[in-house]
Amino acid sequence: MTASGCRIQLFARTAMDPVRWRLLSSNNREIGRGVDFYPDAECCRIAVKNLQAGVEELEGVVRRADAHTWSWQVLAEGRPVATASHGYDRQIRCARGLVQFRDELHIAVIAPEVMTSHARRWGGSVA
Repeated sequence: MTASGCRIQLFARTAMDPVRWRLLSSNNREIGRGVDFYPDAECCRIAVKNLQAGVEELEGVVRRADAHTWSWQVLAEGRPVATASHGYDRQIRCARGLVQFRDELHIAVIAPEVMTSHARRWGGSVA
């Protein structure tokens, strides 16, 4: 399979904070993101590589996020490991987003650096 231009970006609020990952498309749009925080970049890279290696065993779930939007999650052994980066207005679009995430995840290159930023991309508290 050939590379599509998608990549895994590691990110953290500061160089000392826990690290997360997200899958970006070739035009830098976020396709999905991991739900866990990791103590450092290497632990995050290992977790992503493990997901990539076992992508066929991951379960995808599409469900209503609220009355007007749909969302997806990827589960490993029943535990959420990745989620949609935004809500979808139609169930079919959400399902297509999940397929795209799964297709791109296992071929995406992991960026070598950790991007630090205080931007809104966090979507949750550091635990």
